[in-house]
Amino acid sequence: MRFKKNIITGELAKGTSWLTLGNVVSRLLGAIYVIPWTLMLGILSLQANTLFGKGYNVYQLFLMMSTVGLPSAVAKYTSVLVGKEKDLFLEKAFQLSLFSGLLFGVIFWILAPILAVGDINLIPVLHSLVPAVIIFPFLSVLRGKFQGQLDMEILAKSDIIEQLIRIVYMLLSAFSILDIFHGNWVNVVIQSTFAAFIGALAAIIYLLYKLYFSRSEQIHLFSKNKLSKNSSFANSFKSFLPIVKQSIPFVFIGGFLTFYQWIDQYTFFPLMRIFHPDFPQIQLEDIFGRFNFNANKLIMLIVSLAMSVASTILPIISKNSSNLKETRNSIARGIKMLIAIISPSALIMYALAKPIYIIFYGKYGSLQDFVPIVQVSALLSVFMSSVLLAMILQGIGKTRVVIKAIIYGIIFKILFQPFLIIAFPMLGAMMATFVGLIVSTVTMFVFIEINYHVSQDVEAGFLSSTFVSSIIMFALVCISDYFIQLFVSDSRIGQFLPCLISSLIGLFIIIKCYKTNGILDEILTK
Repeated sequence: MRFKKNIITGELAKGTSWLTLGNVVSRLLGAIYVIPWTLMLGILSLQANTLFGKGYNVYQLFLMMSTVGLPSAVAKYTSVLVGKEKDLFLEKAFQLSLFSGLLFGVIFWILAPILAVGDINLIPVLHSLVPAVIIFPFLSVLRGKFQGQLDMEILAKSDIIEQLIRIVYMLLSAFSILDIFHGNWVNVVIQSTFAAFIGALAAIIYLLYKLYFSRSEQIHLFSKNKLSKNSSFANSFKSFLPIVKQSIPFVFIGGFLTFYQWIDQYTFFPLMRIFHPDFPQIQLEDIFGRFNFNANKLIMLIVSLAMSVASTILPIISKNSSNLKETRNSIARGIKMLIAIISPSALIMYALAKPIYIIFYGKYGSLQDFVPIVQVSALLSVFMSSVLLAMILQGIGKTRVVIKAIIYGIIFKILFQPFLIIAFPMLGAMMATFVGLIVSTVTMFVFIEINYHVSQDVEAGFLSSTFVSSIIMFALVCISDYFIQLFVSDSRIGQFLPCLISSLIGLFIIIKCYKTNGILDEILTK
Protein backbone atom coordinates (compact mmCIF):
# COMPACT_ATOMS: atom_id res chain seq x y z
CA MET A 1 0.00 0.00 0.00
CA ARG A 2 2.84 2.35 0.84
CA PHE A 3 4.49 1.51 -2.50
CA LYS A 4 1.29 2.44 -4.35
CA LYS A 5 1.06 5.70 -2.42
CA ASN A 6 4.64 6.57 -3.35
CA ILE A 7 3.84 5.94 -7.02
CA ILE A 8 0.80 8.21 -6.85
CA THR A 9 2.61 11.04 -5.11
CA GLY A 10 5.59 10.59 -7.41
CA GLU A 11 3.34 10.90 -10.46
CA LEU A 12 1.76 14.01 -8.96
CA ALA A 13 5.11 15.64 -8.22
CA LYS A 14 6.60 14.74 -11.60
CA GLY A 15 3.52 15.77 -13.53
CA THR A 16 3.21 18.99 -11.58
CA SER A 17 6.87 19.77 -12.22
CA TRP A 18 6.45 19.47 -15.97
CA LEU A 19 3.14 21.30 -16.08
CA THR A 20 4.54 23.98 -13.81
CA LEU A 21 7.46 24.40 -16.18
CA GLY A 22 5.19 24.49 -19.23
CA ASN A 23 2.61 26.80 -17.70
CA VAL A 24 5.08 29.16 -16.08
CA VAL A 25 7.32 29.41 -19.16
CA SER A 26 4.24 29.84 -21.35
CA ARG A 27 2.79 32.51 -19.07
CA LEU A 28 6.15 34.23 -18.77
CA LEU A 29 6.48 34.35 -22.54
CA GLY A 30 2.89 35.58 -22.73
CA ALA A 31 3.74 38.39 -20.32
CA ILE A 32 7.28 39.23 -21.43
CA TYR A 33 6.23 39.89 -25.03
CA VAL A 34 4.27 42.86 -23.65
CA ILE A 35 7.53 44.73 -23.01
CA PRO A 36 8.75 45.01 -26.64
CA TRP A 37 5.14 45.14 -27.90
CA THR A 38 4.24 48.16 -25.74
CA LEU A 39 7.59 49.81 -26.44
CA MET A 40 6.82 49.72 -30.17
CA LEU A 41 3.35 51.16 -29.57
CA GLY A 42 4.44 53.74 -27.00
CA ILE A 43 1.68 55.83 -25.44
CA LEU A 44 -0.90 54.04 -27.63
CA SER A 45 -0.08 50.75 -25.90
CA LEU A 46 -2.81 51.12 -23.27
CA GLN A 47 -5.49 51.61 -25.93
CA ALA A 48 -4.08 48.69 -27.89
CA ASN A 49 -3.98 46.47 -24.80
CA THR A 50 -7.57 47.35 -23.94
CA LEU A 51 -8.76 46.44 -27.44
CA PHE A 52 -6.67 43.26 -27.34
CA GLY A 53 -8.19 42.33 -23.98
CA LYS A 54 -11.75 42.95 -25.13
CA GLY A 55 -11.20 40.66 -28.10
CA TYR A 56 -9.63 37.93 -26.01
CA ASN A 57 -12.41 38.01 -23.41
CA VAL A 58 -14.98 37.18 -26.07
CA TYR A 59 -12.67 34.74 -27.83
CA GLN A 60 -11.93 32.71 -24.69
CA LEU A 61 -15.59 31.95 -24.08
CA PHE A 62 -16.12 30.82 -27.68
CA LEU A 63 -12.94 28.80 -27.40
CA MET A 64 -14.33 26.91 -24.43
CA MET A 65 -17.68 26.38 -26.12
CA SER A 66 -15.98 25.11 -29.27
CA THR A 67 -13.88 22.61 -27.32
CA VAL A 68 -17.05 21.39 -25.56
CA GLY A 69 -14.90 20.71 -22.51
CA LEU A 70 -13.14 17.91 -24.37
CA PRO A 71 -9.62 18.34 -22.91
CA SER A 72 -10.66 17.44 -19.37
CA ALA A 73 -13.14 14.80 -20.52
CA VAL A 74 -10.55 13.14 -22.75
CA ALA A 75 -7.96 13.28 -19.95
CA LYS A 76 -10.38 11.64 -17.56
CA TYR A 77 -11.51 8.81 -19.84
CA THR A 78 -8.09 8.18 -21.35
CA SER A 79 -6.89 7.40 -17.84
CA VAL A 80 -9.60 4.78 -17.19
CA LEU A 81 -10.38 3.21 -20.61
CA VAL A 82 -8.21 0.62 -22.34
CA GLY A 83 -7.93 -1.07 -25.71
CA LYS A 84 -10.61 -0.57 -28.34
CA GLU A 85 -12.85 1.35 -25.94
CA LYS A 86 -10.16 4.03 -25.54
CA ASP A 87 -9.40 4.10 -29.27
CA LEU A 88 -13.05 4.56 -30.20
CA PHE A 89 -13.55 7.26 -27.58
CA LEU A 90 -10.58 9.20 -28.96
CA GLU A 91 -11.75 8.78 -32.55
CA LYS A 92 -15.17 10.17 -31.71
CA ALA A 93 -13.61 12.98 -29.69
CA PHE A 94 -11.42 13.99 -32.64
CA GLN A 95 -14.39 13.94 -35.00
CA LEU A 96 -16.42 16.04 -32.62
CA SER A 97 -13.58 18.54 -32.29
CA LEU A 98 -13.48 19.12 -36.06
CA PHE A 99 -17.24 19.61 -36.26
CA SER A 100 -17.42 21.79 -33.15
CA GLY A 101 -14.58 24.06 -34.21
CA LEU A 102 -16.15 24.80 -37.58
CA LEU A 103 -19.62 25.34 -36.09
CA PHE A 104 -18.55 27.80 -33.40
CA GLY A 105 -16.13 29.51 -35.76
CA VAL A 106 -19.03 30.36 -38.09
CA ILE A 107 -21.22 31.48 -35.18
CA PHE A 108 -18.39 33.63 -33.82
CA TRP A 109 -17.90 35.34 -37.19
CA ILE A 110 -21.63 36.09 -37.56
CA LEU A 111 -22.08 37.40 -34.00
CA ALA A 112 -18.92 39.55 -33.97
CA PRO A 113 -20.72 42.85 -34.83
CA ILE A 114 -23.23 42.25 -32.03
CA LEU A 115 -20.60 41.23 -29.47
CA ALA A 116 -18.57 44.33 -30.27
CA VAL A 117 -21.39 46.47 -28.75
CA GLY A 118 -20.72 49.46 -30.97
CA ASP A 119 -16.92 49.30 -30.89
CA ILE A 120 -16.04 49.40 -34.59
CA ASN A 121 -12.38 48.53 -33.96
CA LEU A 122 -13.37 45.36 -32.09
CA ILE A 123 -15.17 43.72 -35.03
CA PRO A 124 -12.06 42.96 -37.16
CA VAL A 125 -10.24 41.85 -34.01
CA LEU A 126 -12.97 39.28 -33.30
CA HIS A 127 -12.95 38.13 -36.93
CA SER A 128 -9.17 37.59 -36.74
CA LEU A 129 -9.72 35.13 -33.89
CA VAL A 130 -12.15 32.89 -35.81
CA PRO A 131 -9.43 30.63 -37.34
CA ALA A 132 -8.10 29.89 -33.84
CA VAL A 133 -11.61 28.93 -32.67
CA ILE A 134 -11.87 26.52 -35.60
CA ILE A 135 -8.65 24.56 -34.98
CA PHE A 136 -8.32 24.82 -31.21
CA PRO A 137 -10.77 21.99 -30.34
CA PHE A 138 -8.58 19.56 -32.30
CA LEU A 139 -5.53 20.77 -30.36
CA SER A 140 -7.43 20.39 -27.09
CA VAL A 141 -8.28 16.74 -27.76
CA LEU A 142 -4.64 16.01 -28.56
CA ARG A 143 -3.59 17.59 -25.28
CA GLY A 144 -6.30 15.79 -23.36
CA LYS A 145 -4.99 12.45 -24.61
CA PHE A 146 -1.45 13.16 -23.41
CA GLN A 147 -2.75 14.54 -20.10
CA GLY A 148 -4.77 11.39 -19.45
CA GLN A 149 -1.63 9.32 -19.99
CA LEU A 150 0.31 11.66 -17.66
CA ASP A 151 2.66 12.58 -20.53
CA MET A 152 3.13 16.00 -18.99
CA GLU A 153 6.52 16.59 -20.62
CA ILE A 154 4.97 16.52 -24.09
CA LEU A 155 2.06 18.64 -22.86
CA ALA A 156 4.41 21.25 -21.39
CA LYS A 157 6.51 21.45 -24.54
CA SER A 158 3.41 21.94 -26.71
CA ASP A 159 2.36 24.89 -24.51
CA ILE A 160 5.80 26.48 -24.84
CA ILE A 161 5.92 25.95 -28.61
CA GLU A 162 2.45 27.43 -29.06
CA GLN A 163 3.28 30.51 -27.02
CA LEU A 164 6.72 31.02 -28.55
CA ILE A 165 5.51 30.88 -32.17
CA ARG A 166 2.54 33.11 -31.32
CA ILE A 167 4.79 35.75 -29.78
CA VAL A 168 7.31 35.69 -32.62
CA TYR A 169 4.48 36.33 -35.07
CA MET A 170 3.04 39.09 -32.88
CA LEU A 171 6.31 40.99 -32.60
CA LEU A 172 7.32 40.57 -36.24
CA SER A 173 3.89 41.69 -37.47
CA ALA A 174 3.87 44.67 -35.08
CA PHE A 175 7.31 45.76 -36.27
CA SER A 176 6.33 45.34 -39.91
CA ILE A 177 3.08 47.28 -39.57
CA LEU A 178 4.52 50.16 -37.52
CA ASP A 179 8.06 50.57 -38.87
CA ILE A 180 7.91 49.24 -42.44
CA PHE A 181 4.36 49.87 -43.65
CA HIS A 182 3.61 52.71 -41.18
CA GLY A 183 0.20 51.29 -40.33
CA ASN A 184 -1.95 52.08 -37.30
CA TRP A 185 -2.24 50.44 -33.90
CA VAL A 186 -5.59 48.78 -34.69
CA ASN A 187 -3.93 46.70 -37.43
CA VAL A 188 -1.24 45.73 -34.93
CA VAL A 189 -3.91 44.40 -32.57
CA ILE A 190 -5.66 42.52 -35.40
CA GLN A 191 -2.47 40.68 -36.34
CA SER A 192 -1.57 40.13 -32.69
CA THR A 193 -4.87 38.35 -32.08
CA PHE A 194 -4.56 36.37 -35.33
CA ALA A 195 -1.28 35.08 -33.88
CA ALA A 196 -3.38 32.77 -31.67
CA PHE A 197 -4.11 30.69 -34.78
CA ILE A 198 -0.43 30.58 -35.79
CA GLY A 199 0.61 29.37 -32.33
CA ALA A 200 -2.12 26.74 -32.12
CA LEU A 201 -1.17 25.40 -35.55
CA ALA A 202 2.46 25.02 -34.46
CA ALA A 203 1.39 23.11 -31.32
CA ILE A 204 -0.81 20.76 -33.39
CA ILE A 205 2.08 19.94 -35.72
CA TYR A 206 4.32 19.13 -32.74
CA LEU A 207 1.73 16.91 -30.98
CA LEU A 208 0.87 15.03 -34.17
CA TYR A 209 4.56 14.34 -34.65
CA LYS A 210 4.82 12.96 -31.09
CA LEU A 211 1.63 10.94 -31.56
CA TYR A 212 2.34 9.33 -34.91
CA PHE A 213 6.11 9.24 -35.33
CA SER A 214 7.84 9.56 -31.99
CA ARG A 215 5.44 7.22 -30.15
CA SER A 216 4.38 5.03 -33.11
CA GLU A 217 0.69 5.41 -32.29
CA GLN A 218 -2.14 5.46 -34.80
CA ILE A 219 -5.54 6.98 -34.17
CA HIS A 220 -7.71 7.06 -37.27
CA LEU A 221 -10.15 9.95 -37.27
CA PHE A 222 -12.69 8.15 -39.45
CA SER A 223 -12.05 4.44 -38.96
CA LYS A 224 -14.71 1.76 -39.01
CA ASN A 225 -13.71 0.15 -35.72
CA LYS A 226 -16.67 -1.17 -33.77
CA LEU A 227 -17.04 -2.49 -30.28
CA SER A 228 -19.02 -5.53 -29.34
CA LYS A 229 -22.58 -5.08 -28.15
CA ASN A 230 -21.51 -6.21 -24.69
CA SER A 231 -18.97 -3.39 -24.40
CA SER A 232 -19.84 -0.95 -21.65
CA PHE A 233 -19.15 1.95 -23.97
CA ALA A 234 -20.46 0.50 -27.23
CA ASN A 235 -23.85 2.24 -27.10
CA SER A 236 -22.31 5.49 -25.92
CA PHE A 237 -20.59 6.09 -29.23
CA LYS A 238 -23.50 5.62 -31.62
CA SER A 239 -23.55 9.39 -31.88
CA PHE A 240 -21.64 12.43 -30.68
CA LEU A 241 -24.32 13.33 -28.12
CA PRO A 242 -22.92 11.26 -25.23
CA ILE A 243 -19.51 12.95 -25.60
CA VAL A 244 -21.14 16.36 -25.63
CA LYS A 245 -23.21 15.47 -22.58
CA GLN A 246 -20.13 14.38 -20.65
CA SER A 247 -18.22 17.45 -21.74
CA ILE A 248 -20.67 20.31 -21.20
CA PRO A 249 -19.96 20.59 -17.44
CA PHE A 250 -16.26 20.91 -18.23
CA VAL A 251 -17.04 23.92 -20.44
CA PHE A 252 -18.84 25.71 -17.65
CA ILE A 253 -16.25 24.84 -15.02
CA GLY A 254 -13.24 25.57 -17.21
CA GLY A 255 -14.63 28.96 -18.18
CA PHE A 256 -15.75 30.31 -14.86
CA LEU A 257 -12.91 32.87 -14.68
CA THR A 258 -13.79 34.05 -18.18
CA PHE A 259 -17.40 34.53 -17.09
CA TYR A 260 -16.21 37.08 -14.55
CA GLN A 261 -14.34 38.97 -17.27
CA TRP A 262 -17.43 38.90 -19.47
CA ILE A 263 -19.54 40.36 -16.68
CA ASP A 264 -17.04 43.19 -16.31
CA GLN A 265 -16.76 43.81 -20.05
CA TYR A 266 -20.51 44.21 -20.48
CA THR A 267 -21.45 45.87 -17.16
CA PHE A 268 -18.49 48.02 -16.11
CA PHE A 269 -18.99 50.76 -18.71
CA PRO A 270 -22.80 51.09 -18.29
CA LEU A 271 -22.55 51.11 -14.48
CA MET A 272 -19.75 53.67 -14.49
CA ARG A 273 -21.71 55.93 -16.85
CA ILE A 274 -24.71 55.73 -14.49
CA PHE A 275 -22.96 56.16 -11.14
CA HIS A 276 -19.85 58.12 -12.17
CA PRO A 277 -20.82 60.20 -15.23
CA ASP A 278 -17.89 62.56 -14.60
CA PHE A 279 -15.43 59.89 -15.84
CA PRO A 280 -14.63 60.47 -19.54
CA GLN A 281 -14.79 57.47 -21.89
CA ILE A 282 -11.03 57.41 -22.44
CA GLN A 283 -10.45 57.14 -18.68
CA LEU A 284 -12.97 54.32 -18.41
CA GLU A 285 -11.13 52.49 -21.20
CA ASP A 286 -7.85 52.98 -19.34
CA ILE A 287 -9.24 51.68 -16.03
CA PHE A 288 -10.86 48.69 -17.70
CA GLY A 289 -7.70 47.84 -19.62
CA ARG A 290 -5.57 47.99 -16.48
CA PHE A 291 -7.69 45.69 -14.30
CA ASN A 292 -9.35 43.41 -16.83
CA PHE A 293 -6.35 42.73 -19.03
CA ASN A 294 -3.03 44.19 -17.85
CA ALA A 295 -3.20 43.15 -14.19
CA ASN A 296 -5.05 39.96 -15.08
CA LYS A 297 -2.24 38.91 -17.41
CA LEU A 298 0.28 39.39 -14.59
CA ILE A 299 -1.60 37.36 -11.99
CA MET A 300 -2.22 34.55 -14.46
CA LEU A 301 1.44 33.75 -13.87
CA ILE A 302 0.33 32.79 -10.35
CA VAL A 303 -2.89 31.06 -11.40
CA SER A 304 -0.92 28.95 -13.88
CA LEU A 305 0.85 27.35 -10.93
CA ALA A 306 -2.53 26.25 -9.57
CA MET A 307 -3.50 24.98 -13.01
CA SER A 308 -0.36 22.86 -13.04
CA VAL A 309 -1.35 21.08 -9.85
CA ALA A 310 -5.00 20.83 -10.93
CA SER A 311 -4.30 19.38 -14.39
CA THR A 312 -2.09 16.69 -12.90
CA ILE A 313 -4.33 15.75 -10.01
CA LEU A 314 -7.44 15.11 -12.15
CA PRO A 315 -6.38 11.81 -13.79
CA ILE A 316 -4.72 10.59 -10.58
CA ILE A 317 -7.85 11.15 -8.49
CA SER A 318 -10.00 9.61 -11.24
CA LYS A 319 -7.92 6.43 -11.08
CA ASN A 320 -8.34 6.14 -7.31
CA SER A 321 -11.86 7.51 -6.83
CA SER A 322 -13.07 4.19 -5.43
CA ASN A 323 -10.45 4.21 -2.67
CA LEU A 324 -11.50 6.75 -0.03
CA LYS A 325 -8.15 6.84 1.76
CA GLU A 326 -6.06 7.27 -1.38
CA THR A 327 -8.45 9.90 -2.69
CA ARG A 328 -8.22 11.86 0.56
CA ASN A 329 -4.42 11.64 0.52
CA SER A 330 -4.24 12.89 -3.07
CA ILE A 331 -6.64 15.74 -2.38
CA ALA A 332 -4.77 16.79 0.76
CA ARG A 333 -1.44 16.67 -1.03
CA GLY A 334 -2.77 18.79 -3.90
CA ILE A 335 -4.16 21.38 -1.46
CA LYS A 336 -0.87 21.57 0.45
CA MET A 337 1.12 22.00 -2.74
CA LEU A 338 -1.27 24.75 -3.81
CA ILE A 339 -1.03 26.64 -0.51
CA ALA A 340 2.76 26.37 -0.41
CA ILE A 341 3.10 27.72 -3.96
CA ILE A 342 0.33 30.34 -4.14
CA SER A 343 0.77 32.06 -0.76
CA PRO A 344 4.31 33.43 -1.31
CA SER A 345 3.67 34.03 -5.03
CA ALA A 346 0.67 36.28 -4.36
CA LEU A 347 2.43 38.18 -1.59
CA ILE A 348 5.56 38.84 -3.62
CA MET A 349 3.47 40.24 -6.47
CA TYR A 350 1.58 42.42 -3.98
CA ALA A 351 4.87 43.74 -2.56
CA LEU A 352 6.38 44.42 -5.99
CA ALA A 353 3.24 45.72 -7.71
CA LYS A 354 4.88 48.99 -8.80
CA PRO A 355 8.08 47.66 -10.41
CA ILE A 356 6.36 44.66 -12.00
CA TYR A 357 3.68 46.77 -13.67
CA ILE A 358 6.08 49.45 -14.89
CA ILE A 359 8.48 46.88 -16.36
CA PHE A 360 5.72 45.28 -18.41
CA TYR A 361 3.50 48.22 -19.28
CA GLY A 362 5.48 51.39 -18.59
CA LYS A 363 4.43 54.29 -16.38
CA TYR A 364 1.62 55.97 -18.28
CA GLY A 365 -0.19 57.74 -15.46
CA SER A 366 0.30 58.11 -11.71
CA LEU A 367 1.10 55.25 -9.34
CA GLN A 368 -2.43 55.39 -7.95
CA ASP A 369 -3.73 54.53 -11.41
CA PHE A 370 -2.24 51.05 -11.40
CA VAL A 371 -0.51 49.99 -8.14
CA PRO A 372 -3.76 49.37 -6.15
CA ILE A 373 -5.16 47.43 -9.12
CA VAL A 374 -2.16 45.09 -9.23
CA GLN A 375 -2.21 44.64 -5.44
CA VAL A 376 -5.89 43.72 -5.34
CA SER A 377 -5.34 41.41 -8.31
CA ALA A 378 -2.49 39.67 -6.48
CA LEU A 379 -4.81 38.86 -3.58
CA LEU A 380 -7.51 37.87 -6.04
CA SER A 381 -5.20 35.28 -7.58
CA VAL A 382 -5.35 33.24 -4.35
CA PHE A 383 -9.06 32.62 -4.85
CA MET A 384 -8.74 32.28 -8.62
CA SER A 385 -6.59 29.29 -7.77
CA SER A 386 -9.69 27.57 -6.41
CA VAL A 387 -9.70 25.97 -9.85
CA LEU A 388 -7.80 23.20 -8.05
CA LEU A 389 -10.83 22.46 -5.88
CA ALA A 390 -13.03 22.41 -8.98
CA MET A 391 -10.75 19.88 -10.67
CA ILE A 392 -10.67 17.76 -7.52
CA LEU A 393 -14.45 17.60 -7.37
CA GLN A 394 -14.59 16.77 -11.07
CA GLY A 395 -12.14 13.94 -10.52
CA ILE A 396 -14.37 12.35 -7.88
CA GLY A 397 -17.52 12.76 -9.95
CA LYS A 398 -19.00 15.75 -8.07
CA THR A 399 -19.39 18.04 -11.05
CA ARG A 400 -22.79 19.29 -9.91
CA VAL A 401 -21.28 20.60 -6.70
CA VAL A 402 -18.73 22.59 -8.70
CA ILE A 403 -21.39 24.02 -11.01
CA LYS A 404 -23.52 25.09 -8.05
CA ALA A 405 -20.52 26.70 -6.36
CA ILE A 406 -19.64 28.62 -9.53
CA ILE A 407 -23.24 29.75 -10.04
CA TYR A 408 -23.41 30.98 -6.44
CA GLY A 409 -20.20 32.93 -7.00
CA ILE A 410 -21.41 34.51 -10.23
CA ILE A 411 -24.70 35.51 -8.60
CA PHE A 412 -22.85 37.22 -5.74
CA LYS A 413 -20.54 38.91 -8.25
CA ILE A 414 -23.51 40.35 -10.16
CA LEU A 415 -25.34 41.42 -6.99
CA PHE A 416 -22.34 43.19 -5.44
CA GLN A 417 -21.04 44.72 -8.68
CA PRO A 418 -23.20 47.92 -8.68
CA PHE A 419 -22.68 48.67 -4.98
CA LEU A 420 -18.92 48.16 -5.03
CA ILE A 421 -18.54 50.20 -8.22
CA ILE A 422 -20.46 53.04 -6.53
CA ALA A 423 -18.12 52.89 -3.52
CA PHE A 424 -14.85 52.14 -5.37
CA PRO A 425 -14.92 53.30 -9.02
CA MET A 426 -11.51 51.89 -9.95
CA LEU A 427 -11.52 48.76 -7.79
CA GLY A 428 -15.23 47.95 -7.41
CA ALA A 429 -15.47 45.41 -10.22
CA MET A 430 -12.43 43.55 -8.88
CA MET A 431 -13.83 43.56 -5.35
CA ALA A 432 -17.09 42.09 -6.64
CA THR A 433 -15.05 39.34 -8.28
CA PHE A 434 -13.34 38.83 -4.93
CA VAL A 435 -16.73 38.28 -3.25
CA GLY A 436 -17.86 35.82 -5.92
CA LEU A 437 -14.68 33.76 -5.83
CA ILE A 438 -14.70 33.57 -2.04
CA VAL A 439 -18.26 32.23 -2.12
CA SER A 440 -17.35 29.58 -4.72
CA THR A 441 -14.14 28.57 -2.94
CA VAL A 442 -15.78 28.20 0.47
CA THR A 443 -18.69 26.22 -1.01
CA MET A 444 -16.36 23.71 -2.70
CA PHE A 445 -13.99 23.35 0.24
CA VAL A 446 -16.81 22.80 2.74
CA PHE A 447 -18.16 19.95 0.60
CA ILE A 448 -14.71 18.36 0.31
CA GLU A 449 -14.12 18.66 4.04
CA ILE A 450 -17.52 17.21 5.01
CA ASN A 451 -17.13 14.19 2.72
CA TYR A 452 -13.37 13.53 2.81
CA HIS A 453 -12.11 15.18 6.03
CA VAL A 454 -8.97 16.42 4.32
CA SER A 455 -8.14 18.60 7.31
CA GLN A 456 -6.84 15.41 8.95
CA ASP A 457 -4.04 15.34 6.38
CA VAL A 458 -3.58 19.11 5.97
CA GLU A 459 -1.92 19.62 9.32
CA ALA A 460 -2.18 22.86 11.29
CA GLY A 461 1.59 22.83 11.67
CA PHE A 462 2.06 22.77 7.91
CA LEU A 463 -0.36 25.66 7.42
CA SER A 464 1.13 27.82 10.15
CA SER A 465 4.69 27.20 8.92
CA THR A 466 3.69 28.06 5.36
CA PHE A 467 1.92 31.29 6.32
CA VAL A 468 4.63 32.44 8.74
CA SER A 469 7.30 31.77 6.12
CA SER A 470 5.31 33.73 3.53
CA ILE A 471 4.81 36.68 5.89
CA ILE A 472 8.53 36.81 6.75
CA MET A 473 9.35 36.78 3.05
CA PHE A 474 6.76 39.48 2.35
CA ALA A 475 8.10 41.80 5.04
CA LEU A 476 11.70 41.53 3.89
CA VAL A 477 10.75 42.00 0.23
CA CYS A 478 8.81 45.16 1.12
CA ILE A 479 11.80 46.52 3.06
CA SER A 480 14.18 45.68 0.24
CA ASP A 481 11.96 47.32 -2.38
CA TYR A 482 11.46 50.45 -0.25
CA PHE A 483 15.16 51.17 0.12
CA ILE A 484 16.09 50.36 -3.48
CA GLN A 485 13.29 52.62 -4.76
CA LEU A 486 15.06 55.57 -3.11
CA PHE A 487 17.89 55.32 -5.65
CA VAL A 488 16.17 54.41 -8.93
CA SER A 489 13.88 56.12 -11.45
CA ASP A 490 10.35 55.10 -12.43
CA SER A 491 11.44 54.03 -15.89
CA ARG A 492 11.30 50.43 -17.10
CA ILE A 493 15.08 50.09 -16.77
CA GLY A 494 15.11 51.79 -13.39
CA GLN A 495 12.43 49.50 -11.96
CA PHE A 496 14.14 46.34 -13.19
CA LEU A 497 16.76 46.51 -10.41
CA PRO A 498 14.37 46.59 -7.39
CA CYS A 499 12.20 43.94 -9.02
CA LEU A 500 15.13 41.59 -9.65
CA ILE A 501 16.91 42.05 -6.32
CA SER A 502 13.77 41.98 -4.16
CA SER A 503 12.29 38.95 -5.94
CA LEU A 504 15.56 37.03 -5.60
CA ILE A 505 15.64 37.91 -1.91
CA GLY A 506 12.07 36.68 -1.59
CA LEU A 507 12.81 33.45 -3.43
CA PHE A 508 15.87 32.76 -1.28
CA ILE A 509 13.99 33.46 1.95
CA ILE A 510 10.96 31.32 1.11
CA ILE A 511 13.10 28.37 0.01
CA LYS A 512 15.23 28.70 3.15
CA CYS A 513 12.17 28.89 5.42
CA TYR A 514 10.46 25.99 3.65
CA LYS A 515 13.58 23.87 3.90
CA THR A 516 14.05 24.69 7.59
CA ASN A 517 10.42 23.87 8.41
CA GLY A 518 10.35 20.69 6.31
CA ILE A 519 7.79 22.11 3.89
CA LEU A 520 10.07 21.62 0.90
CA ASP A 521 10.42 17.91 1.59
CA GLU A 522 6.69 17.69 2.28
CA ILE A 523 5.64 18.94 -1.16
CA LEU A 524 8.46 17.41 -3.22
CA THR A 525 9.38 14.02 -1.85
CA LYS A 526 6.71 12.75 0.51
